[in-house]
Amino acid sequence: MDLADTKTKILDSAEKLFAAKGFAATSLRNITSEANVNLAAINYHFDSKDKLIYEVFARRMIPINKERIRLLDEIEAKNVDQPPHPKEIVRALVAPLLRAANNPDLYLGDILLRLFARLHIESEEKMREMFKGLMGAVIQRFIQAFRKSLPDLEEADFFWRVYFMIGVMAHSVDTQKLNLISHGCCDTSDVEGIIDRMVNFITPGLTAPATKKE
Repeated sequence: MDLADTKTKILDSAEKLFAAKGFAATSLRNITSEANVNLAAINYHFDSKDKLIYEVFARRMIPINKERIRLLDEIEAKNVDQPPHPKEIVRALVAPLLRAANNPDLYLGDILLRLFARLHIESEEKMREMFKGLMGAVIQRFIQAFRKSLPDLEEADFFWRVYFMIGVMAHSVDTQKLNLISHGCCDTSDVEGIIDRMVNFITPGLTAPATKKE
C-alpha cells in the first residue's frame, strides 16, 4: 500500500469512527485498529489528532465550498448591474451540499450529518476555530451577497433569517426522518427535486416583509 492509499484509509476510518463515537471518545488507537495501520502512520500523515479531525472535514467541505463559490461567481457575473435575486444565491449555497450528501459514490449523507452533529455537540473552542477556518471565508462571501440582495432588512432581522436558513440546510441533509413521517410518499432520491423544494421554501423566508416590532 502506497502513502496515498494509507492516508485515505486513515481518513476513511477516522471519519467513520468520529461520526459514530464522537471526537473525544475516539482514540488514535481506535483509528489505527480500524485502519489496520500503526501509530507512526498517523503521526507521519497528520502530526496530531486535531490535524486529523481537520483533514477529515477539509476533504469533504473544500470541494463543496469551491463549487459554491464557482456558482456564486457565475451568478454575480450575470448580474453586474444589480444584485442577484436571493433565490439564485440560496441555490448556489444549498445545491453543492445536497448533491455531495446524496452522491452514492461519496457515501456522505448519514456520515456527513453525524459529523456535523458531533461538531455542534462537542463545541470546544478548538472545534469552533477549525470550523471557522474551513467555512469562514465562504460564509462571509455569501453573507455579503445576501446583504446586497436584501438591502432593506434591518441587521438583526437579516441575521435571524440567515441563521434559520442554515438550520434548514443542516436538518435536511438527513432524509430518514422524512421517510418516517411521510410514510414514504416523498421521493428522497430526487436530489434536484429536493434542491428545488428547499430553495422555494427558504427564499420566501428571506424575502418576507420585515418583522414588526411590538
